Amino acid sequence: MEQLIETKQLSLQIDSLKGQKQTILRNIHLSIKPGEFVTIMGPSGCGKTSLLYQLSGIETASTGEIKYKDQLLSEMTDKQLTALRLTEMGFVFQHSHLLKNLNLFDNIIAAAYLAKKKPRKEVNERAKYLMEKLDIDHLADRYLSEVSGGQLQRASICRALMNEPNILFADEPTGALNSSTTKEVMDIFSQIHSEGTTLLLVTHDPKVALCSERILFMNDGEISSHLNLGKYDRFNAEKREAVLNKWLQNLGF
Repeated sequence: MEQLIETKQLSLQIDSLKGQKQTILRNIHLSIKPGEFVTIMGPSGCGKTSLLYQLSGIETASTGEIKYKDQLLSEMTDKQLTALRLTEMGFVFQHSHLLKNLNLFDNIIAAAYLAKKKPRKEVNERAKYLMEKLDIDHLADRYLSEVSGGQLQRASICRALMNEPNILFADEPTGALNSSTTKEVMDIFSQIHSEGTTLLLVTHDPKVALCSERILFMNDGEISSHLNLGKYDRFNAEKREAVLNKWLQNLGF
């Protein structure tokens, strides 16, 4: 398996309020290798989130194909797609989407119980390990209203990693966070990537994109440009930032 995810001629159209077809994605050709850290950038409404939903099987394409581990998503049943997302994919969004009636620990273990891959004791041990790793183990019994936004996002990352996914999808994961908390969260993502997990992240923030190896720029539903930054190294962060900013300026972003 050379590619973890691969698309060919991927397009998405939806019915507009006027009864006409609106094109969201146009002829997307994309490949993501195992272990890569890829970021998608672009103006609001350009199709970034729609592409992420297509690649993860949350939404269905109008035309073209999407392969995950050489298997076409279009040939999988809804049940198979649900199992795939639950066991091999992790998701982190701008807002935590945690359940208000559960404490942080129970929120984190919920997906693992649904997956039924491991005994309950192992699930609990992994949750404790992840919470310790992300420095929120002391908040296990707290409810959503009792912790900060950054702590909620750390809990969301723990939940996404519970089933040891092959790929982590993140849609504007720092959009609701301040600059210092954003840095903390991106340090966590960088660590996750260094341990072998594939990351696909959607963001509008150049400082967030700096942590990735490859950046795709979308405009009007198309991937119009890409930038290879290579492995992240904090010692060359200023040089990476200068290259990224120049590239974005040339794109008018």
